[in-house]
Amino acid sequence: DERVRFIFKENGGLSTVRQRALDEASGDYICFIDADDYLTPKYVEKMLVKILADKSDICVCSTRFEDEKGSCISEWSKVFSCKDSKSPFIVTTEELSIIDNPKIGELHISDSWNKIYRTEFLINAKVKFCMPKGLNGSDLLFNKLLLVHKPKYSIIQDTCYVHVVYPKSAVHRKNKDLIHSFM
Repeated sequence: DERVRFIFKENGGLSTVRQRALDEASGDYICFIDADDYLTPKYVEKMLVKILADKSDICVCSTRFEDEKGSCISEWSKVFSCKDSKSPFIVTTEELSIIDNPKIGELHISDSWNKIYRTEFLINAKVKFCMPKGLNGSDLLFNKLLLVHKPKYSIIQDTCYVHVVYPKSAVHRKNKDLIHSFM
């Protein structure tokens, strides 16, 4: 298929891979999929229908967490479940200052893999994936910096992304050292 391009690069960490994908993006929308995860068959269609209908910048979907055997990790899946947004919304400066704001919590800004982004918005915002290899929080930093540019968000309740958690996944690291990552 001529629409598919393979880009090969030396492992420089998650940030460099995501940033390279963004730099090379030529479509109107972009989504990030981790290598061990998968999408439900209608992921792109459902996300695209919502982001186009709402004329939003970012669309977020519910996520199912599975172990390596395909069993649902219900407690994590519950945390990453979303409710449909009836209309697109922007997170205000005042809302940003509220600790444990449920609106921001539902955006799951700690991750980029359960979202589809409007490429032009990302390019105009000039926000980059910039965490050095070995540090955690690349997606969190990226999505927090995007909030400053007041993206219009849409949310769909459908579980479209499946995040597979292996015993040695970064999710299980006892010391993620997020504080060090942001210093």
